[in-house]
Amino acid sequence: DDIVLSDISGALRIQDGSANFSDVSSKFLGGNLLAEGILVSKGKPAFEIQLALQNNSISELLNATTFFEKLAPIAQGLQGTMDSKFRMQGSFANGFELDFNSLSGQAQTELKALDKILGEQSFISGLRQKLNFLNEESLDLKGLKTVLKFQDGNISVSPFTFNYKYIKIGVNHSHTFTGDMD
Repeated sequence: DDIVLSDISGALRIQDGSANFSDVSSKFLGGNLLAEGILVSKGKPAFEIQLALQNNSISELLNATTFFEKLAPIAQGLQGTMDSKFRMQGSFANGFELDFNSLSGQAQTELKALDKILGEQSFISGLRQKLNFLNEESLDLKGLKTVLKFQDGNISVSPFTFNYKYIKIGVNHSHTFTGDMD
């Protein structure tokens, strides 16, 4: 992925085929990125990372990175900002191409602002098929929080609820990095 970081600061120590980075901060997709972790290049390249994203554009994250597109396809069509905290580890295949099946970890995510829902591209379209009276312009998903856990190519989204007028709607979802959905 072509990712542009700006205003980068932090510490990087390279030793014995490993790159340790700490207190890394950067501007990233309209928000901020904070990271620390290790990248090991000896043998099969692998990494362990803690990552915090603050006030990042949901649509830019999904469009700019294959990882986020595969991690959160239910966020397709959401226009707004979010915060996320990741803790994950995994390895690379074919040089430094991410091996999605090797990933394990979790992400805590919160929608900070939701400007627009592009209906046919979002999980809301599936709800609208079951609830034909649903009007996405009346939804308020701001502050919605969930946890995504991933391991062995599988991703489970902790159940979350939101209100539509006087109706509480629950969402329970899981999928794989290859796009299979439950």
